[in-house]
Amino acid sequence: MVLACSLVACPPGPAPAEPLLSAHRFPTHLVTGPDASRVREIFREHSISRKHRSRFESTPKVYRYLLERIPLAATLIRVLRFGKYKITERPGGVLTVDSGGGLVLTVRVHHKSESRLVAFIEGVYRSWWTTGIHGRAAVRIRFRPADAEGWPAMENDFLGFIKFRSPVVEFFARVVNFFLRRMTDREIMAGRNAGRSLTEILAKNPARVYRAMRKSPEVSRKALEEFRRIFLPPETSAAR
Repeated sequence: MVLACSLVACPPGPAPAEPLLSAHRFPTHLVTGPDASRVREIFREHSISRKHRSRFESTPKVYRYLLERIPLAATLIRVLRFGKYKITERPGGVLTVDSGGGLVLTVRVHHKSESRLVAFIEGVYRSWWTTGIHGRAAVRIRFRPADAEGWPAMENDFLGFIKFRSPVVEFFARVVNFFLRRMTDREIMAGRNAGRSLTEILAKNPARVYRAMRKSPEVSRKALEEFRRIFLPPETSAAR
């Protein structure tokens, strides 16, 4: 089934070659414990590498708020209908991410600051045409304030290396490579679009976010009051 769908997705013959990025700019020293050797393995044998920059019309304040509350960020994406992501935090700070579209990830954040996030990721993608494509990834995201024609902005620099671990994928690598690149890019784009929508509306219209949070049973009263205190001035809060 995987082979049949892949042949529909790409033309006959070898998949077009794609240059792989160098891993020398990845801050490997920030990944510790058993994940350190796993990341080195990814660099040696990665199937896909991606690097891109984007600019969101948002602020450092919004980024700090969301990075400190990653599960809540996913809840807000659902509440505002920007996506179906659900994130839960397990003991030790391990995050389980469900995209709502077949992708489930286990994320271990090894470094998080106001300017950078470094994580090791294990995940599986399931769909009607496959029982599961497994993979691992090493991801680094840098962010810094910028300007967007007079409006505050945040510039994001994404670097990621992915190694697929499915025996079927490895066997048919030349056939399915193009399809897997498209699937990967689609998931990255979906996450980026949801992040852009959330960070920008938080910066531009926090009152709208607050109203949506009040209507949702998924948002606790504690989270609601904390949001109000951080983003809404006293007179605005009183009016709500």
